[in-house]
Amino acid sequence: MFVLIFFANPKLDARGNANVRCDLRILSPTGKAEVDRKDEACYAGPIKGDPHNVYLSAPVVAFSGDANDPPGNWVVEVKLRDAMRKVELPLRAGFELKQP
Repeated sequence: MFVLIFFANPKLDARGNANVRCDLRILSPTGKAEVDRKDEACYAGPIKGDPHNVYLSAPVVAFSGDANDPPGNWVVEVKLRDAMRKVELPLRAGFELKQP
């Protein structure tokens, strides 16, 4: 499974640069954070093209269920922040990992 984070319409500085940050967490069915990354640069730099277009952020998280991973409902949490606009968007999704 891959977690892809998309964004649109970031606030740009005077030079046309965006600063989009994100926190990423993947929680196992036991509640343990298997991935816990804070304040990552999702996108930093100039926006080429219309800022209202949809853009793919830099971090792409890959998850592969291994035999020792607990089966059940896993949760993916992403907190997306436009650092210049001071706006935060919490996102949450889930998936079920089944036993092989």
